[in-house]
Amino acid sequence: MTTETTHPSKTPGQHLDDVIAGLKQQYDELNVKMHLAGMEARQEWEGMQDRWQQFCDDCRRVKAAADESGEKIETSLGLVAEEFQSAFHRISQAIKT
Repeated sequence: MTTETTHPSKTPGQHLDDVIAGLKQQYDELNVKMHLAGMEARQEWEGMQDRWQQFCDDCRRVKAAADESGEKIETSLGLVAEEFQSAFHRISQAIKT
């Protein structure tokens, strides 16, 4: 799963909300499945918890500024969001195996 392309009628802040909502849904789904995970997946999950919390905090702080500063903030947070999507995918795959 990749981040959405910005729709022309959406502000960067609205697009950021969409990306965050998608990641939050993936996070919540994986959090429920963690009891099924093997050691490696649990270690990766635990290892990203502080970074996830920091990402969520950063998103809340920059949301208002996103509409003003727009693209630079959205691009930076988009890169971090893609890292989380990759991590969530690896963890999800590890749970399935």
